[in-house]
Amino acid sequence: MNQADCPYTLSRAAAGEAPAFYALMRSVYEGMPDKDLFAVGEIAPEWMQKALTPPCFGIGARTASGELAGMLVVVTPEGWEHSLARKAGLSPDQLPLTMEMDMSCVAPQHRGHGLQQRMLAFAEGLLPREARFLLCTVSPHNPASLASVRALGYRVAATREMYGGFLRHILIKDRSL
Repeated sequence: MNQADCPYTLSRAAAGEAPAFYALMRSVYEGMPDKDLFAVGEIAPEWMQKALTPPCFGIGARTASGELAGMLVVVTPEGWEHSLARKAGLSPDQLPLTMEMDMSCVAPQHRGHGLQQRMLAFAEGLLPREARFLLCTVSPHNPASLASVRALGYRVAATREMYGGFLRHILIKDRSL
């Protein structure tokens, strides 16, 4: 599907959109029969506000009527100990070159339009050149998400238990290659 055929508009989210992003995240999570596919744990609304405040940012996918159909949050690692960079095998000196594509979800009625992949690609276009390593996690049991991320050049760097014991692939994209 090309851009002209897709009835969604992507944009960088303002910090004021945190309540809508949080509501979409909770709605998608609550509607998932298998919580392994989208593990959000105990994320508080304050986290979403911080995640949409620079240098972090979000991408929203909206319908023509303005409905938030999908969201992606891009964050800087908060420190070496908890970073995906460490878990993916990068060295501590590579942490400043890293961005984490931390959370992505699409409302069920809007799935099948390639929104996750489009939001990732859109976000990558907004990143500074210094952001060499892009990281994300995907459940090994979510083939659609895994395919969309891999199609953009991400590769599985490691597979670990995370987010309260759920198995996750940690994927990395090196933009210098």
